[in-house]
Amino acid sequence: MTYVGDGKNYIPTIHVSDLAQFVHFVVEKKPYRKYIFAIDHTPFPTLKFHMETIASSLGNGQTKSVNLMSVIKDPNYDVFLLNIKLKPSAIVEE
Repeated sequence: MTYVGDGKNYIPTIHVSDLAQFVHFVVEKKPYRKYIFAIDHTPFPTLKFHMETIASSLGNGQTKSVNLMSVIKDPNYDVFLLNIKLKPSAIVEE
């Protein structure tokens, strides 16, 4: 698996079963907020961590970093640099 740069950028995730429970909760309770963040508590939610986990679970465990300059030709290169630090909405922690 290949990732761009040093892989230290944060990528929030949520497990599919947690997402299903959350959707059920939102449908039942109809919260007043327009936007709600539901994320898991992965200890190291970095791109590199996610790539290493996927590689070890589904592949041979090998990962490598690609120099950012090699992907700048792509007009959407900035998607590889997302660095999103979120905390769950209060409704999730209730």
